[in-house]
Amino acid sequence: MKYFFGTIVIALIAFGYYSFYYQPLAASSPTATPVLTLSEIPNDICPEKIWLLVAAVNDPKPLVDRSVPVRECRTVLLKNYLPASSGEYAVFMKLPTSLASSVVVSTPLTRSITVPIRLGDVTKDNVIDAADEKLVTDALYSIGGVADITGDGKVSVDDVVTVRINKGVGADRPDSKPWGKIE
Repeated sequence: MKYFFGTIVIALIAFGYYSFYYQPLAASSPTATPVLTLSEIPNDICPEKIWLLVAAVNDPKPLVDRSVPVRECRTVLLKNYLPASSGEYAVFMKLPTSLASSVVVSTPLTRSITVPIRLGDVTKDNVIDAADEKLVTDALYSIGGVADITGDGKVSVDDVVTVRINKGVGADRPDSKPWGKIE
C-alpha cells in the first residue's frame, strides 16, 4: 500500500514539473510571443491553415498573400509574416467557409490580437446571405459536407442558426483580387 501512495506522489510531482516547464505560455503572458488568435469558432472545428494577407496601410500591394498554418487550432504566429520595420499594416484573414476579417497592427508587434471569425460562407463568395442559408437548410439532417458549419459531423439547426447570425459581407482584399484557395 505504501508503494501505491509513493507512486501517486511521484506522478503528481512529475505532472507538476511537466505543467510548469513544458506547457506553452498563454497568449496573455507578458513573455509569450504575440499571436493572432482566432475566436468564435466552434470547438469541433480545428483549422490547419488560414489565408493570410498583409499589406501596408493605404497600399493595395500585398506583402504576404498565402495560406499559412494555424497552431493549436486557434493561433497564427503573426510575427513570422510581418515586416521587421516599424509601421502600420493591414492584416486580412479568411477560412474557407468564413467571411474575411481584417485588423490593423503596428510593428514591432508587442501584444496578441484576437479576431472573431464569422462562419457560414458555404458558397465561398465572401458573403453570407440567402444563398448560403438555402444550401444549409436544403442539407438539413444530412451527414457532414460543406453545410456542416459547426464541424460536428451533421447538418443541424445549429448550422442554420450560425448562418443566420453571421449574415453579412466580409472584408475585401486591398488589391481587389479573389481570395486564394486554402490547400
